[in-house]
Amino acid sequence: ESTTGEIKLRSNLYNYDTFTALLNFAYNGTLMISEANVQILMISARYFLMEAVVDECTRFMHDRLNFDNVIPLLDFYRSIDYEKIESVLRFIAMNFVPISGTEEFLTLPFEYLKDIINRDILYVDSEEQVFEAISLWFHKNPDMLHHAPSLLKCIQCGHFSEQFITEIIEKTKWVMDNSECVSIVDNTKKSNEELVITTCSTTGRNYHDPRRLIACFHPFTEYIHVWNPIDHTWTANIDIPKNAHRALSVAVVGTNAYFIQKRTLGLDVY
Repeated sequence: ESTTGEIKLRSNLYNYDTFTALLNFAYNGTLMISEANVQILMISARYFLMEAVVDECTRFMHDRLNFDNVIPLLDFYRSIDYEKIESVLRFIAMNFVPISGTEEFLTLPFEYLKDIINRDILYVDSEEQVFEAISLWFHKNPDMLHHAPSLLKCIQCGHFSEQFITEIIEKTKWVMDNSECVSIVDNTKKSNEELVITTCSTTGRNYHDPRRLIACFHPFTEYIHVWNPIDHTWTANIDIPKNAHRALSVAVVGTNAYFIQKRTLGLDVY
């Protein structure tokens, strides 16, 4: 190669269009990225240590994250040993309920699933939803049943009702076939009765819906408009009182709207 002036890369991953894109970036700073070429660009850029291109490819894919493509993207990162996956895992945690209902969720590797459900910031309505998601995952991955205690310990078992424990958990095979899981369930039942410490996670979860963190209020309208970052739309989400236009100021925190009245300085919460 040193005498011919040519370097042959023995891989079908690299092609003319990819090299053209990388050369254009190297010489004039422009980079053409599309959904069709972003992954091959990222692979090639990592090979040639072009970190700026890698970052642009990552940004391009993260800007287009949705419920269906987030786990395939995680699989892609895993296949190329790309370690900057925190924002992807956080996206799954913040949209756990809809993502856990997809077929792709069932292919999630154990270590990623454990990382996600063990987070304090996991956007679910209840711990029952976490348990049900794990049950579906075990049904699809029966060879992973030896991890049952590890995953069960990540759930906030203290939030389970006695009825849910009796009617669902104690009739769930992956739980009752494992002696350590049975012990966790027994301790949870005791904790509900005697307030003893359980072997389950006991730190609090953040149960707020991230799609309600941004809102807009106009004093002459009848709604609070809420921004949904998933599909980039505003929705008239919350009915407001007819006298809201008299409010001194309005604030939205979590899922609540706060109206401070001008004359009385009273506080109405919706």
